[in-house]
Amino acid sequence: MQAHELFRNLRMPELGDVRQYVRTLPTNTLMGFGAFAALTTYWYATRPKALKPACDLAMQSVEVEGNEHARRSCVLNSDELLVYYYDDVRTVYDTFQRGVQVSNNGPCLGVRKPNQPYEWISYKEASDRAEYVGSALLYRGFKPSHTQYIGIFSQNRPEWVIIEQGCYAFSMVVVPLYDTLGTEAITYIVNKADLSLVFCDKPDKAKLLLTNVEKGETPILNTIIIMESFSKDLVERGKKCGVEIFSMRELEELGRAHRQKPMPPKPEDLAIICFTSGTTGNPKGAMITHENIVSNASAFMKTTEKTFSPSSDDVLISFLPLAHMFERIVECVILCHGARIGFFQGDIRLLMDDLKTLQPTVFPVVPRLLNRMFDKIFAQANTSLKRWMLDFASKRKEAELRSGIVRNNSFWDKVIFRKIQASLGGKVRLMITGAAPVSASVLTFLRAALGCQFYEGYGQTECTAGCSLSVPGDWTAGHVGAPMPCSIIKLVDVPEMNYLAAKGEGEVCVKGPNVFRGYLKDPEKTAEALDKDGWLHTGDIGKWLPNGTLKIIDRKKHIFKLAQGEYIAPEKIENVYLSCEALAQVFVHGESLQAFLVAIVVPDPEILHSWAKRKGFEGSYEELCKNKDVKKHILEDMVRVGKESGLKSFEQVKDIVVHPEMFSIENGLLTPTLKAKRPELRKYFQSQIDELYANNKMAALRGFGLPALGGLLREGSGSVEGKVKVYQDRESRFKKMKINPSGNKLKVHKADSHPQRKRCPLEEPDVSRILKVAETMHLEEIDDSFDHPLHSTAVDAYGEEQSPSTSLGHVSAPQRKNAERSKKMHSSKASASNVQKFNTADAEDESLTENVVQKKLQVKRKRPLEENMSDPPAHSPRSVQVWCPKELKRSARDITELDVVLTEFEKIAANYRQSIESNVCRKAINSFCSAFTDKVTDLIVKAQELKNMKKKNAKVITNIKKKRQQLLQLRGELTRAEPQLIKLRREYNEIKERKSSLRQATALLTDLKELQQDCLDYREENPEEKLVYGTSSLPALLVESRRILGAEGHFENINIKLEEALDVPRGKLSNKR
Repeated sequence: MQAHELFRNLRMPELGDVRQYVRTLPTNTLMGFGAFAALTTYWYATRPKALKPACDLAMQSVEVEGNEHARRSCVLNSDELLVYYYDDVRTVYDTFQRGVQVSNNGPCLGVRKPNQPYEWISYKEASDRAEYVGSALLYRGFKPSHTQYIGIFSQNRPEWVIIEQGCYAFSMVVVPLYDTLGTEAITYIVNKADLSLVFCDKPDKAKLLLTNVEKGETPILNTIIIMESFSKDLVERGKKCGVEIFSMRELEELGRAHRQKPMPPKPEDLAIICFTSGTTGNPKGAMITHENIVSNASAFMKTTEKTFSPSSDDVLISFLPLAHMFERIVECVILCHGARIGFFQGDIRLLMDDLKTLQPTVFPVVPRLLNRMFDKIFAQANTSLKRWMLDFASKRKEAELRSGIVRNNSFWDKVIFRKIQASLGGKVRLMITGAAPVSASVLTFLRAALGCQFYEGYGQTECTAGCSLSVPGDWTAGHVGAPMPCSIIKLVDVPEMNYLAAKGEGEVCVKGPNVFRGYLKDPEKTAEALDKDGWLHTGDIGKWLPNGTLKIIDRKKHIFKLAQGEYIAPEKIENVYLSCEALAQVFVHGESLQAFLVAIVVPDPEILHSWAKRKGFEGSYEELCKNKDVKKHILEDMVRVGKESGLKSFEQVKDIVVHPEMFSIENGLLTPTLKAKRPELRKYFQSQIDELYANNKMAALRGFGLPALGGLLREGSGSVEGKVKVYQDRESRFKKMKINPSGNKLKVHKADSHPQRKRCPLEEPDVSRILKVAETMHLEEIDDSFDHPLHSTAVDAYGEEQSPSTSLGHVSAPQRKNAERSKKMHSSKASASNVQKFNTADAEDESLTENVVQKKLQVKRKRPLEENMSDPPAHSPRSVQVWCPKELKRSARDITELDVVLTEFEKIAANYRQSIESNVCRKAINSFCSAFTDKVTDLIVKAQELKNMKKKNAKVITNIKKKRQQLLQLRGELTRAEPQLIKLRREYNEIKERKSSLRQATALLTDLKELQQDCLDYREENPEEKLVYGTSSLPALLVESRRILGAEGHFENINIKLEEALDVPRGKLSNKR
């Protein structure tokens, strides 16, 4: 046996020899070995470790059986959704009571005065005060019922949480009022929710409510509780209109004197009526239950349980409005674990000072604040060296993030990012963002710079803040994570936008215990949001990525059509343009009667100066906004960013207005959640929008290639008749004088200067048909920069398109229908002798081959110039009519702008030739006319070739669409096959492991056979020697195993016999019975 021989020949040193060798080593060497061992041990114990992901990051969601195109989180092991994380926490009241127990009466709610440390209220004190508030409400006649609504009109402060918990202690429902909703919306909410009592933090808000009562707009309101001090005059004013006014302290004293036992709510009871600030119309009251809130908070805790364990040592900074569900869910998680909540001072400008003082560990943010942080960081890196170091350090940290490592103690954190982290207090270990999209570059950089777990979520008020969340370990940007454990997300078809669920794209729909019950007293809006199967339709367009995460790619709401039939989602385009360096806000606008988009942009006041300086411009903010060259550069940047982001040509804006004032809540252009109020923006900027479209129409007319027409349009009074009058006045002056070929005025001849020769008067060139063409094109949007779109809905609008430089006879699809209607209403009159009439509305009924066109162009070169042409009046301004000599016999599809120009030129030249007496001048005019005609004819041939080329391109585009459709289908099949592929890969790995085990077993059997053979050979060589085996030797173990197996078989036989013996008496006993 080779193994035995190897060990027999191998001489292992004895322990004593090793000790002796170590004693002979020098002291320095021993110290070096010891230091190396210590450093290795320290590095191994403190090395950065990747966070353990909650699930397989390559497949973060799976399809739900029985629900087509629906997926759930892989954090769960079954299709049953998570409702409660703790069995004893089923309502928001239970959440706070658990915090009271686990905190050991620790600090709960904190507030600070300017330049002062935070002062804290303990959990026990907060719980007692909450019961005092609830008891006082009961004493004043309010019922402990989920139909009893209590209003809170306040900024974030400890009293907000105390009042909320006081209501929950007695099963009442909270109705928050926004600070910036406006008088009309507040009046609407008070009446809609039947609020007879409202808590206010400041006397000014109480005065606002009293004003509404005095006007008779809110007669139901009869009680106001004010948290801060107020004057007696306010109480007297309230008495006059029948409203009682108390202080918060008086109410708590009343509750202390009449304290009652809490009457907690049930999970299915209402907890809050959260009025969403709609961009149109009145706000809608979303009815959120205790189960909705607890299930959403539980889903967050379940997703992050392996990487983030909240404790009483955690601190939350509360500055996002408590009237929104995002902040409410985060505070629910914090209070459930006995942690602290520190409130900001109420001024967002002092937030950084509050962060440094409080040193929070949990920091929820919105993208607007992240963008500000990102811009300020890079603005301070004002040299190329600083920018290079910042980029280099962020890339090193991003590499760690891709490996799953999140830390804030690396070399780059200590050297580069230390100040950034210190600005947030230096102890932040978890951040979460939502409420709006955030740029991937901003999110990735801040994840690296801040060195903490940074999650991105997606949701709405209607699904209690969140329905998807990024999974720990997946620190990639560009998606909103996988479905949360409390939600199922399904995509449904949106055919009008070409989004199909079979391709993994469609409207995001949510179902689960976190979905709201409906809108308060609004069944119509509820039916729009919730379908009969309980699916919440969000109005957002999502897309499933290969790893099972969701990406929001579009918005179903606010979409509109352009004149060419293309659907536009302005919010998607605005998000693209917001990545432009100089811009802070963008409003994209389009109309169904227009063919292109325009935008109102607001530059960033903090960045515009430095940006303009790099472009070579100086001035104040207002001066830069008015500078046309600055506007031009901003538009160029927007177009460049749009192309880089994949915007189609019709999705790019063609013109902009640079507005110096920010959209804000105060000027009524933003909602309290900082979303654009599109109807108000459109109304506010209507005059600028109309001017943008008017300017682009005039530019399109001037771009037709008729310079004289451009000047004519500038001189006219505005109407077509006025422009014709200007032209006629100009020609009447021209008739009275002679003009030589050089352009100099000649002496005016008398009537009898040349009696021997009859002069024909210069015939007035008929420009009316050119103006009719121009007027018709005034109704039609033309834009040379727009390519043929690949969108399926654009086939009718672009299938037979001709560019303005090659065709004046092109009519869009809507105009073609109008022309057909006008054709039925009006009869056409034409001169049958020498002209033909063509209507471009019937252009599709005719077709010509390229050879026929060439023959007709040759006829055109040889034909004599026409001297007289008649012009019938046009009957319809929407029907583009073109008149040409009869012998041309060209179809309306072949009539171009050059045809009209050539006809007019030949007629004017023929008339002018007759008025010239000099033969030399006539020859010169003939030569010029011949050369000009040949040149224009060549251009017409090229125009026809270009038209044919466009037709071929249209066919190619159609083929590309078909191939793209096939590719999308293949991609869908690959996406559906990916889970099977992963399963097969796992089975393949298992088979490989089994194969490896079988190989090891085969090797073991081979060694055993060799061992047995060696043993037999040895016994043959030494038959007289007696073999002695130890109890632990292999032969002894084999013998023992055989003996045990034999004993096991023996016992089995005995058991069988005993069972047979017992069965016989049982059978006899049953027979007797």
